[in-house]
Amino acid sequence: RPRGGGGRGVGDPPRTRVGADDRHPAASPAGNLVVAESWEGGTSRLVMMNLTGTFRDDLTDGDAADREPSWAWTGQSVTFRSVRDGQGAGTDIYTLKIEGCEITRLTEDESFDRKPSFTDGNTHILYESSSASDGHAELWYYPYSGS
Repeated sequence: RPRGGGGRGVGDPPRTRVGADDRHPAASPAGNLVVAESWEGGTSRLVMMNLTGTFRDDLTDGDAADREPSWAWTGQSVTFRSVRDGQGAGTDIYTLKIEGCEITRLTEDESFDRKPSFTDGNTHILYESSSASDGHAELWYYPYSGS
């Protein structure tokens, strides 16, 4: 919101969708698309939309709590964190290929893995990981050879 008041800003840009609680937007490298987590019905899924709000597509579904998307530099994949494989208290890192929505699990442990992002050149995925026992966070990287 602009400073000093209740308006949405000059030109009133459109909202993504009435009734959805959309968070953590990530703009595509080309700048024409956004991937975000969308909360409806008590869980979150990843959605892709254009900047005008005239196109919107669910990339994931179900009760997985998919969160914190980040684009690959190629614009062909996103990485995100989720509890989609029932790993108990922790969260793991996944990738999703936009074409075909193919999901791949990258980490598998009881830690809270979160805030993933691709490095320049898509050679690694950086993420934060903290243990459920001590809560101490560390930075990790995962070698990545996808697109």
